[in-house]
Amino acid sequence: MKKIHLTLIISILLALSLGGTARAQCAKVDSLYQILRFVKADTQRINTLNALAVELRDLKKEGQAAFYTKQALKMAESVKYKKGIADALTQIALLDYSDLGRIGTAIDDYQKALEIYEELGDTEKIARTLEIIGNYHFKALDEDSHRKAIDYFERMASIYKKLDNPMKQAQALEAIGELYGRLRNDDKAYKAYETAHAIKHDLGISTPTNERVLAKYKRLSRLEKNIQESDTFVITIVFGIAFAVMLVLVITFAVQRNRAYQLLRQYKPEALEKKLKEEPDAYQS
Repeated sequence: MKKIHLTLIISILLALSLGGTARAQCAKVDSLYQILRFVKADTQRINTLNALAVELRDLKKEGQAAFYTKQALKMAESVKYKKGIADALTQIALLDYSDLGRIGTAIDDYQKALEIYEELGDTEKIARTLEIIGNYHFKALDEDSHRKAIDYFERMASIYKKLDNPMKQAQALEAIGELYGRLRNDDKAYKAYETAHAIKHDLGISTPTNERVLAKYKRLSRLEKNIQESDTFVITIVFGIAFAVMLVLVITFAVQRNRAYQLLRQYKPEALEKKLKEEPDAYQS
């Protein structure tokens, strides 16, 4: 009976929590609608439309979100407001990604937004956009996409290092490690995981998964080293035997040649021919 009461209480608290979040979001949407009524400046109106699209998308109202974000994009393009264009493109890309047939279009929109953020020097949004595009390529199954994802995550890790955000830097490095593992590049995978592990260790974060992965790559590295040493030994032996055989053949050839020269000096051709006919076995090597 107590268990039933406890479960009921937890369910009620969870419902109240979720309800509170939903009400807060709805209140924010209502506030944005009010702002939209009175704001006149183009840039402020564009920013409000984009913010409204974000909140509506979070409330699963994708249709309304698409309507407002397309308005924002059209207005931003008309006044050449680059930040507004980039923000609208990211929202459109998110909405397009929900449709599996439009993933390519979504990535293209993110790429356009990324170029604008880079032009504006907005490092926070550059890093977030790199992460999103990297994740799209990460989820693909082909190796070409994985190589592209590595490039995006490496750029992301570099930016978060400059922004002094070690946690995000470590997450990027972990993704890089997994991608190199998929590409069977164990050395680079190990280095990425090792760096990520060191960063999290400095932050006081325990990473048992990384420790297991690092242990696995250490075993692979030792195994590969042993195989290479074994191969080197075998190759050395084979070359040694081949060299010995060649040396024997060279010596044998030299002895035979010397014998032939001695015969030529001792006999005239006619006499030698006669001697060979009389004693053919006497000059066999």
